[in-house]
Amino acid sequence: MALHGYYDITPFTVNVTPLKSYDCTQITVSATYSIGQSQMWVPFILATADGIPAYSDQVLIDESELAQWGTDDMYIVDLVCSKVGVTRV
Repeated sequence: MALHGYYDITPFTVNVTPLKSYDCTQITVSATYSIGQSQMWVPFILATADGIPAYSDQVLIDESELAQWGTDDMYIVDLVCSKVGVTRV
């Protein structure tokens, strides 16, 4: 199963340096899951409204969190947002 998409978030400021920051309004989530995995690393990118990437990293979805995932892929998107500290709108 692959999950990839762009999602709007509540504006979030990413400070790259003390003098440079970006107002991010999008998150890109890209995940690949195979049946039987006990954990899953999910890469994400925070971007501006113009699509300029400001910050990227990955979060770990652990076994207990994967066990709660049903058929709604937005569960994973919202879980990633929660771990990153942003809110999907």
